[in-house]
Amino acid sequence: MVPLTAALDDPVWDVRERAAEALGKIGDRAAVGPLISALGDDVEYVRERVAEALGRLKDPAAVVPLLSLLRDPDGNVRWKAAQALGRTGTEAVEPLMEVVHDDDRFIRGNAIAALGIIGAAQAIPVLIEALDDRDGFVQGLAIVALGKMGDHATEPLIAALDGGSTSSQRVAKALGMIGDERAVEPLIGLLDDADGFVRGNAAEALGNIGDARAVEPLIGLLDDADGFVRGNAAEALGNIGDARAVSRLVVSLADNAIVEKVVEALARIGEPAVGPLIALLGNDDERVRWRAGETLARIGEPAVGPLTETLSDPNPHVRCGAAEALGKAGTVHDVTPLITRLGDPAVEVRLKAIDALGSIGDVRAVAPLIEALNDGHIDVRLKSADALARIGEPATDPLIGALESPHPYVRANAAIALGRIGDVNALEPLAALTNDSDELVRKSASDAVDKLGRKEAPIKGSLLHRLKKALR
Repeated sequence: MVPLTAALDDPVWDVRERAAEALGKIGDRAAVGPLISALGDDVEYVRERVAEALGRLKDPAAVVPLLSLLRDPDGNVRWKAAQALGRTGTEAVEPLMEVVHDDDRFIRGNAIAALGIIGAAQAIPVLIEALDDRDGFVQGLAIVALGKMGDHATEPLIAALDGGSTSSQRVAKALGMIGDERAVEPLIGLLDDADGFVRGNAAEALGNIGDARAVEPLIGLLDDADGFVRGNAAEALGNIGDARAVSRLVVSLADNAIVEKVVEALARIGEPAVGPLIALLGNDDERVRWRAGETLARIGEPAVGPLTETLSDPNPHVRCGAAEALGKAGTVHDVTPLITRLGDPAVEVRLKAIDALGSIGDVRAVAPLIEALNDGHIDVRLKSADALARIGEPATDPLIGALESPHPYVRANAAIALGRIGDVNALEPLAALTNDSDELVRKSASDAVDKLGRKEAPIKGSLLHRLKKALR
């Protein structure tokens, strides 16, 4: 112990720092006096480690010296002192409560943070009072500290709402962090407040608590004039997860101000939202269709079966949305219905089905996608090549076989896909195609050979070099 405490005076600062850290880990209270003396070290990193060590030792003698460190010019040191005071426990409560009214915002804030760490119920009135602090930084720390107090703070916070002396929006946030069901009715009462921040924070708190009593009032808040309030209401409904909210949330998919929160809320509710969302795939508004499909994709497995059935819907918009959502979900067990859509009369449906098959990566789609390389629409051909490239290695041998197709489009797009896959085993058949009778095929094959050649170039006497020499 003596060599370590002596090291606190070493001329090299990192020696002092490591000595303080070691003394804290050893846990011998005989080190408290030397550590308190080291709180005045010139180097902030040393002061941080000293504060940490005193926090580990939890000696009441360190409370007053650590309180003085709350005025340290370095923010990290101040925070370490607050944490150390928090670890010291109830002995620090009274002194900390006294400095909560200090003129310095950092002193007040760090004292409040320390009280939150200790969690002593006697500090609750002081913390509630701090919710009205003139500084937003201090207010935020008071909210967090009260949230850490747990159920002990619920009744005093509700009483503060009745007294009207404290900002209701901050009380609501603290109640939401605590999560006590006793706060549900008082918070519902705040949903009619004239202040949008109060309504919004009350909605957020109700979502954190998760009580079903809040569902209907929160649904009503989706019509609020304030986007902040509507967004928090949607998020809260998603957190609660009650199916009663679905019908109104799907309407809010058209609300540009909160759409992301609505999508996430519906995705969290999950299976009960699938049917209403599928119905929206045929909506006249393209944005609503896309948002419905995005939500279905996020729902995932519960939506896969209904989406697969929807692939045969007579409305091409619906078929498109279903294919796209299945591709994004990526959990399709049977790709046959998607493969069937490769022959869909609507080009857009074929494109979405191809893209989905490329995303899913099922080898059963390779042969049908190779057939689609000869589709009459150029976008379909190119999208098929891209999908095959994304499927990757399982598509290599079938694509090499497709290089011998009698159809130029198939040969050209197979070459494009092989170039993207990057398997050097395709070099020789691709090189042979650089003499094809069709100009598009020759160009596609040549580009693919160049791509693969860059991968093979480091190999001495590479196949590419030999092939180019043979083809001159």
